[in-house]
Amino acid sequence: MKKEQIFKILNYFLIAIMILGATTLGINYFYYKAYIRILTTLTIIITIFIPIVLRNTLFRLSQKDKFIYYLFIFIAHFLGAIMNLYKRIIYYDLFVHFISGMVFFYISYLILVKTNSHQYKNKLINFLYFLGVVSFSALVWEILEFSGDILLNNNFQHSIDTGIIDTMGDMIAALFGGLISYLIYLKSNKSNQ
Repeated sequence: MKKEQIFKILNYFLIAIMILGATTLGINYFYYKAYIRILTTLTIIITIFIPIVLRNTLFRLSQKDKFIYYLFIFIAHFLGAIMNLYKRIIYYDLFVHFISGMVFFYISYLILVKTNSHQYKNKLINFLYFLGVVSFSALVWEILEFSGDILLNNNFQHSIDTGIIDTMGDMIAALFGGLISYLIYLKSNKSNQ
């Protein structure tokens, strides 16, 4: 069996788990009138369809790229938000933000490859580009959490109990994930030369 087929099967498996789990929990949340939690379960459907929207664009994802994307959505959104691991496991949020830095680094690398810009060899420019994408992505993530707190009268950012500590910790964790990914990228480029 080819790698693409294996990744395709894994993708369908992750999608099935997320849709079935979100639907089951969504019904449960509806029964208990936890309407904000229903919104959380519905947003996973939107995130699942993003690779389908990209299908006919320059940024079409391979099955491997989709797997990385779906695995991240499974860890961050399904396990973290829907299954509530953010509240049950003390450092789960920092772990997810660290992984997000790696995922956003990978996305920035894919953008370079898809636009044929990856052949630009200036290490400082590449470093600043990767750092910029990871930092901007972490910022947008925190803005979305902040917006959710304001619009839904919630406390995703834990600003009520920690002030800015949680937000800064999340952004620093994402930055470290991106930096480690960059070091791996440098090492793999040296070994390929």
